[in-house]
Amino acid sequence: MVDTTPPTVIATSPVNGATGILVNSVITATFSEAMNAGSITPSTFLVSNGSTNISGAITYSGTTATFTPSIPLAYSTTYTATITTG
Repeated sequence: MVDTTPPTVIATSPVNGATGILVNSVITATFSEAMNAGSITPSTFLVSNGSTNISGAITYSGTTATFTPSIPLAYSTTYTATITTG
């Protein structure tokens, strides 16, 4: 049987629109099914402050991808995480 249903993101942390997040927070995305760990990379899990992508390390375990910023996030700044197919 071939799996024809693409995976989806079923949970994130912090949640969409969250405020008051600690500047040393990690960002996670949990998928609806296991992913190929090699497909979760800095070019497919992007975090941006609106004008610049933020550098960081990415790990993957089970069904959860985690982005750990290289430096603390800035106060009073909106960040957007994007996961693409590469």
